[in-house]
Amino acid sequence: MNSCRSEENSSLFVFQNISYARRENDIAWGFNIDDHISDANDEEGCYHKDLIDPLGNEGIDNAMSALIPTLDLTEAFAVEGIIEDSINNGELILMLQLLGLDNSEQDDCMELRILKGEGNPMVGTNGQLLDGQSFSINTETPPSVVENVAIEEGTFLANPLEMDIPVRVLDKNLVFSMKKGSLRGTFQDDGTLTGSLGGALSLFDLIEIVSFEEVADTDILISLLKQATDLSPNEEGTCEELSVAFEFTAIPAYIYQP
Repeated sequence: MNSCRSEENSSLFVFQNISYARRENDIAWGFNIDDHISDANDEEGCYHKDLIDPLGNEGIDNAMSALIPTLDLTEAFAVEGIIEDSINNGELILMLQLLGLDNSEQDDCMELRILKGEGNPMVGTNGQLLDGQSFSINTETPPSVVENVAIEEGTFLANPLEMDIPVRVLDKNLVFSMKKGSLRGTFQDDGTLTGSLGGALSLFDLIEIVSFEEVADTDILISLLKQATDLSPNEEGTCEELSVAFEFTAIPAYIYQP
């Protein structure tokens, strides 16, 4: 049996693309964050019906997907474009390190780390990062770590995952803190890693963003966010967190060793 933390058997990927996990009818990528299957009459889910993922898993929490068509129209929440620009200009280099990886098809034990990287990425003619690049590790940002992750038929699920996603919105440096998170990854034949990641975002953090003076229709956006929250009901029965999920593509990369 391999060591989950073996530095000798490790692989590194850098996130090339991160986008919202959108819904089609009641189907969307995401995770059962609250370990509960909610329907429209369920107080625990603040009366939001859970979704089903493309694999057929029930209880999927991804309330943000219902708001995406509306939020796409606002500059503050055009997150996909913001993240893409941040990746390509080097502001958002997130690296996925898999330690103790012996076999990408079947493995009993590995350790997953999400690292904040630094560097000046090379971008191809398609507007996306080129693979095989080297990046330094930002030692001031602690890694997000999940131990004892198993791979079955080329796919793994890592949780619980706590991670911060720093982005720049409306000339302001912000950090999306995702709690109770999970990451599902699948190794592809072309050497890339694709999958989804998701978790819970604080309603108060989201309200802070839409309250910027540059954002139009603030009151409407705050109302929509409050209506969409589906996690962590308080004593009054009001949910204080919003579930969200993203899809991603990650490409092979290396750690720069000076």
